Amino acid sequence: MKSRNGIIRIVLFIILLYLLCLYFSVGYSKIDPSLIGQVLLLSLIGFILYIFKEEKYVLLKNQYLTISAVFLVSFIPTCFQYYYLYYANIVTDLSLGYYLNTNVVNRSVILSSIGLISFFIGSLHSFKQRHNVISFSESEDVSLNNKGLQIGAVLLFLIYFAAMPKDYFLGNYGNTDFDTKIAGIPRFAQQFYNYFVIASVAAVSFKIWSKRLQVSFWGYVKHFRKSFVITLALNSILIITSGDRDNLIYTLGVFLIAFILIKGIKFTLKRVVFLGIPAVLVFFIWGLWREVDFDVSTSDKIAIVKDMSDNMDMAVYFAATDEFARVVRAQHAIIMYVQESGHQLLTLLYEFVGLVPGMGMVFTTLLGIEQSEIVSSYVATAYMRSDHGMGTTCIADLYLSLGVFGVCLFLYFLGYMYRKIEITVYYDRRKLNYWIFYLTIFVYAVLIGRADMMTPFRHCFYVFIFVYLFNTGYFNKMNKLKNTPKV
Repeated sequence: MKSRNGIIRIVLFIILLYLLCLYFSVGYSKIDPSLIGQVLLLSLIGFILYIFKEEKYVLLKNQYLTISAVFLVSFIPTCFQYYYLYYANIVTDLSLGYYLNTNVVNRSVILSSIGLISFFIGSLHSFKQRHNVISFSESEDVSLNNKGLQIGAVLLFLIYFAAMPKDYFLGNYGNTDFDTKIAGIPRFAQQFYNYFVIASVAAVSFKIWSKRLQVSFWGYVKHFRKSFVITLALNSILIITSGDRDNLIYTLGVFLIAFILIKGIKFTLKRVVFLGIPAVLVFFIWGLWREVDFDVSTSDKIAIVKDMSDNMDMAVYFAATDEFARVVRAQHAIIMYVQESGHQLLTLLYEFVGLVPGMGMVFTTLLGIEQSEIVSSYVATAYMRSDHGMGTTCIADLYLSLGVFGVCLFLYFLGYMYRKIEITVYYDRRKLNYWIFYLTIFVYAVLIGRADMMTPFRHCFYVFIFVYLFNTGYFNKMNKLKNTPKV
């Protein structure tokens, strides 16, 4: 007799096959609200089945604070919100301020649904059942050299703080022309500061996690160097005033996430809803706040933000995720581009080669091509003739290089991989590489719905390399232990 998850996978697979048939039969045709409604319904059925799957792993039961959940929080609004708003007649124009050949909309919503269902199928893969948590014993030495990582983080913070234009910290980050001002040393130092923070947190927290030690929050904080904690707190304050929300998630976010995992705090669906909705609203208001000129008084800012919110012509829970959702116009642009120019296989090669620092530039130089020809976010921006970056979606990025089957296979692999990492981290606490990947992917997972497919893996690569460089002895020791024949 099939298990509940086995039956769910069969139903999801049938839905996926139907969507693939629908994709090829619809082609480039006039926008069809009834078809959009049909695809949205199939996606909803898939989501409900996924939510009510059977969880065989005790430590993951009623735990909704996972990398899979964080990914879906980004992916669903990005790839579905505006299609629902159009179907419900809340919005009547899907161009979102840019030229749109509406004959790509049907394909776009089907592609989003294919990606979502594929992710669910991958997440429901059956792994060998684990019952006991495997940890290091109290006597085993799992100490990592985190001193160098933390000192490196402090030095990079000082460099980026000194090099960054001061109006960045006063909220001017939101201005469309500001990216050019912070290119070079400020952006480089800030990016690598994020990597060193994640690497430091991973190295420090691994010992606590792998030995299942019980610590309070202040006990956890005391495991870090004072200079690291002080600069992390100062960076968090500066990021809040700047409005650059992503960087707060990467630094303070990973610090808190590691502690939540160490404590084994359960985030049930009820708790996620209770805490998640206010958090989304705060980030939404924060996003509007940063759009206001920093010279304006606080009272005037409040009034302007309120007017901006009132003028969005949609319920607040849709407005709160609008920044994610609007990126779907880049997905439309990519599909239109492919309709005219065909798929770009070099996109896939570029992104794989680009995992190694500096190799992306070597790749484009050797082939004599520009990023605007193969990087989906640049392709979409150039196609829409925008004067600022229009972003991309993982669906658009995959479709540009590999078409519908690329979307299907990669999202299946992503679901499979996320699930594998989650189970391994909770049940085999001796694997440092999984712990590093879990923390890094967790804080970057919210991006992948609206980024190119390799962005989180590129960040994982950097963080892992930094931890490895400071701990080659530890990794060599673990390899020797693993390869020692059992008597």
